[in-house]
Amino acid sequence: LVGPDNAIGDIGTIVIESITTDAEKLKLRAFVQNSFGQRIGYLSDATSSELAAFKNKGWHLSYILSLVAFSEQPKPERFWGEIIFFVFDPSIYDEIEVFISRTAQQVAQGKRPNIDLSDSSLKDLISAKGAWDAGGHIEQPPIDKHTAILKSSRSFHDKLLDGARSKNPGCLIVGWLFILGIASLIIYVLYKGNIL
Repeated sequence: LVGPDNAIGDIGTIVIESITTDAEKLKLRAFVQNSFGQRIGYLSDATSSELAAFKNKGWHLSYILSLVAFSEQPKPERFWGEIIFFVFDPSIYDEIEVFISRTAQQVAQGKRPNIDLSDSSLKDLISAKGAWDAGGHIEQPPIDKHTAILKSSRSFHDKLLDGARSKNPGCLIVGWLFILGIASLIIYVLYKGNIL
């Protein structure tokens, strides 16, 4: 969750699989999988069962990463994330994909749009071909003194990586200049310290 492959506003998929529990029972588990195919977490048993029912109907399951945090309490310490997940019928795929992309852009900027769609707002979204804003926002989850929010918006570093991954020449040049600058600094320090 804290690595560069999991930036706030990233869109991924939810994968449902059967797993064997410690008691040798089979159950369904919903895994959160980023756009690079890495599983970065899983959802509760109740949510996994609910999503599995939609997946069996042939519905599409995707998510947007909206927050990453670290908690010291309760033990054991853990990293955790918050996602906005989308469960929809493939017949409205094009409209929902536009809406998801627009929502992901807002989340990347640190905004927390309220996307709890009613029947009428879903109709509005479809008629607008996804170019619809829900309006309103939701608050961050309550944070206590044992929890730190690590990511709540897309950082400059994330944007630089996005540009480099899309082969943006400016981002590649900045990246290489940074690497060369660090290497030059190391050589300079070693030379001044009479190690070289």
